[in-house]
Amino acid sequence: MPSIAELRSRLARAQTKVAAARLSSSQCIDLVLKVCQKRNITLIPTLDGEELLTLQQLELDLVAAIESRGGRAAVSELAAVVGVQQNYVDRTVEKLLKEHPNRYMRLQDTLITTAYTDWLTDTASRRLQECGVLNVCDFASEFELPFDLIKLLITNSKVIKGRLNGTLLESRGYEACKERCILSALAATTVPTATMHLAKVTRIDINLVNDVVGRLVNEGKVSGTFKGGVYTPKVYTDHRHELLAAFYSANGYIERSKIAGSGKSNKDNSYKMFPDALLLDTVLINRNVLEPVSVLVNEAIATAGWRDISIMLPASLTPTDYVALLEQIKGASKNGYVVAGLYVSLAFEESLVKHIVEALKDRMGAKKLLDTASDAVETLIDEASALMDDDSTSAFAECWAIASTELYERIEPSMVALIRKVCVVDRPTHGHSGFDVEAATEKLKEHHLKFDCTLKVMEKLGGGTVDGAHLIMKTLAKELLPVDCHLLLQVYATQNFVEIPGEGGEINAGNRAAVVEAIKDKEVKADFSAYFEAIKQKDALKGIEASRSLKAAMYIACNVKKERKRFLKVQSTHYEQLLASLGCDDALKAAYCALMLGLLRNGHYVFLVDKDWCLRGCVESLAEFVGKADVIEAVQRCVEGKGELFMCLNPIMNVQTRAR
Repeated sequence: MPSIAELRSRLARAQTKVAAARLSSSQCIDLVLKVCQKRNITLIPTLDGEELLTLQQLELDLVAAIESRGGRAAVSELAAVVGVQQNYVDRTVEKLLKEHPNRYMRLQDTLITTAYTDWLTDTASRRLQECGVLNVCDFASEFELPFDLIKLLITNSKVIKGRLNGTLLESRGYEACKERCILSALAATTVPTATMHLAKVTRIDINLVNDVVGRLVNEGKVSGTFKGGVYTPKVYTDHRHELLAAFYSANGYIERSKIAGSGKSNKDNSYKMFPDALLLDTVLINRNVLEPVSVLVNEAIATAGWRDISIMLPASLTPTDYVALLEQIKGASKNGYVVAGLYVSLAFEESLVKHIVEALKDRMGAKKLLDTASDAVETLIDEASALMDDDSTSAFAECWAIASTELYERIEPSMVALIRKVCVVDRPTHGHSGFDVEAATEKLKEHHLKFDCTLKVMEKLGGGTVDGAHLIMKTLAKELLPVDCHLLLQVYATQNFVEIPGEGGEINAGNRAAVVEAIKDKEVKADFSAYFEAIKQKDALKGIEASRSLKAAMYIACNVKKERKRFLKVQSTHYEQLLASLGCDDALKAAYCALMLGLLRNGHYVFLVDKDWCLRGCVESLAEFVGKADVIEAVQRCVEGKGELFMCLNPIMNVQTRAR
């Protein structure tokens, strides 16, 4: 049994020893978490709960896992590899991408390192050197990567020595081999060949064929031209030019369509190939061919006849070509024209028209012929053809037999005009014997000049456009259009046997509608109806247009440029005489005359009336055309009612007052 001293020593030793506490796993984990929480340390538990990882350790584990897989790994698989939840892996991957953008790349669920992309480019380079060509699409599919990524890697790589052609990566040696193959094919061709055909024969991509052919032609390695996907060898072009030159030399002309097929269809090259040729729309013709044509044309002009010039010229000439040919012959265009290959002189045409009209008048009678020309002008060609068939021995029959349709299209307006002129002389008057057609025609020409001069002033006033709502245009529509319309209708009715209801046979607002309904010419009837509508609406522009159309249909021609100066002079004299004859009670008329004289002396005319509302509304608008402020002021004062001042207008306008 131990002694008391030994027991005491044991107790002392037991009291001096440190007790070793034993903790469970859960207690250890709780303890570590509390310590990390107090010191702000982030730990990530593993899926089995046996380990706690810091963020740095997780990052190292992920990098090691990626490197162990060759630099490419699926992000969704990394969580199982390192044994943590997926959200921690996603956060760590995002951190890697943000901190090392040049080392890592994420493609959807795949994380790739630069080492992996370097390995890819090395692999592509090795395969390119082995095969000479690499299909980038197949390469991308093999590694399950986007085509654009592989294309970008190849483009930026300094390792790969090749050229990307569409989806194919070709080595320089392979490209040179293809170029030699295409060059051989081009050297063997002697006719125009499409690059599509070359690509099919050589089994080379069409884009590469086009590039190589274009480069070879530009560098001069092949002789020929390349345009529109077709290569034309020089030997073919030279042979074509020789054939064209031989044809031109033998025939004196050549069609432009044949030149277009030779590859030199532009104007400059045509002149270089055929310097002595006249260039027309359809052919190039030797100028020497024009000599016999010129002889025939001059004979036709000298004999007031016609000649067949088509026998001296190519059959493919168009009317435009004939016009250009006549311009090369002195006096040909001025004295005649070509129809159906015949050169017809104007003198022959005039004789033909007179012959047909006189013969038809004798056969049909003046009234029936005039009715036909007015109502059924389309039947005149049948009448003329029947006449020529019956008179086959006349000097006109042969020409008519060759080109009756074309000739009639040319002479129809002249025939109708001559019929109206000849037949009206012999027609019965039907109650219109007191109406002077010639005087009315001159009056209508004067109306035409008034319309034209007024429109010119209104265009200047409106800066190039005519304001139909202006008071001047409304005045013209109200005062002059009805007079012009009635006079036109009177002349037409007198010349065309149209009965005018009422006494005296004069046109007025009451009978004009009935007269128009009796007109048989549909176009003339429509023009008069349009004229009446314009008068009703007080639309001066539409009325003037209808008036011009009717005057053209009635062959009332007025040369404005030639007659304008005389018209202004006559009007100026008229208003000077009128102003000089006025008395003290005619202040408004004096203002009207002074305003008109101011316009006329500056080369202008505007249709106005001597009414207070008209002058008051127009004088300011016309001030710039009168040019004299004193005249405008005097006119305004007269219009305002100060009649005692009207006598001052005479000295202002340099008009002497007639002694009373």
